[in-house]
Amino acid sequence: MATMQQLEATMNDLKKRKAELRSQSRNAAKRAKRHSSHLAMVLYEAGVQQQCPKLEAKIQAEVLMLLELAKFNTDVVVSFALGQGRLDQYGGSGLDANDHAVRQAMSTAVNCLFLAVDDGLMVDSSFVHGTELEMHSLGRYVVEYKVFKWLLEQNCKKGLSPGGGLVREMASKHIPDQLPLHICHGMKQLFRSGGRAGRYWLVSFQKKWGAKVGCLGIGEDLEPGLLEQKEPWSV
Repeated sequence: MATMQQLEATMNDLKKRKAELRSQSRNAAKRAKRHSSHLAMVLYEAGVQQQCPKLEAKIQAEVLMLLELAKFNTDVVVSFALGQGRLDQYGGSGLDANDHAVRQAMSTAVNCLFLAVDDGLMVDSSFVHGTELEMHSLGRYVVEYKVFKWLLEQNCKKGLSPGGGLVREMASKHIPDQLPLHICHGMKQLFRSGGRAGRYWLVSFQKKWGAKVGCLGIGEDLEPGLLEQKEPWSV
């Protein structure tokens, strides 16, 4: 027969386990709430239903601004919403960024949003009325998205890994021309700089986008002469 001390110990264990289960349940509810309100999830669910996504005014303005800077390439907005090439805090949507159906649904939602917004609101949400920080941040995202796509092509299709100088030069060529001249000039100086700022950008870009050097796509067969042309990523 169990003693009083044993019974008390059992009760304490049960209480502790109950508290742990409650904590896990609360955390799961919080994660579910974050997922459901995540920009990527909102776009995805709206796209699946072929409806216009309902976004907060500030978020909607950001999406439309980015869409303009990207010259209406919806995949740029999709990547941005999924948190690709951004800080970890912007990820966590629970969606597979590599799933074509997911990306297609989100693109559909972005198109629906663009078509649903009247001309007056579109102008109010454009880069002209954005803060300088927003313009610079979104413009830089467009640049990095395009450079990343270019690197994928160089690595996977040609088996090449461009050096840091060439990467920075390519970045300077993809600055959105809709940005104010002083922002364009500042970004061009950053990308073409061989100093600390330029090197820091390269390291930051590689870390955020997971840009791996000298990677070949699975099953790629390259001629020996082409393999000899592969260059290391020199930051």
